[in-house]
Amino acid sequence: MRLDIYLNYLGNCEQAFRFYEQHLGGRITGIVSHGERPNPSLPADWQEKLVHARLEIGTRVLMGADISCFGRPRYQAPQPRRGRLTSA
Repeated sequence: MRLDIYLNYLGNCEQAFRFYEQHLGGRITGIVSHGERPNPSLPADWQEKLVHARLEIGTRVLMGADISCFGRPRYQAPQPRRGRLTSA
């Protein structure tokens, strides 16, 4: 079984992938910006952000994209539940 990883970023995907390429010895094999796939609901300053990036590191593939939170609340990590867990 092969497992590839897809990461979401809040606007710094390209910088992260350039860093991974340089420091992990990988090779970027694809980059597509939001400007190449126009979306009228995104602000103009997001046109240079990435809708998809692909990095090959040996036989592994790392993919990612800039994901906007416009009009939606930002992600909040799950909070620990209080009380005891019960089984059904």
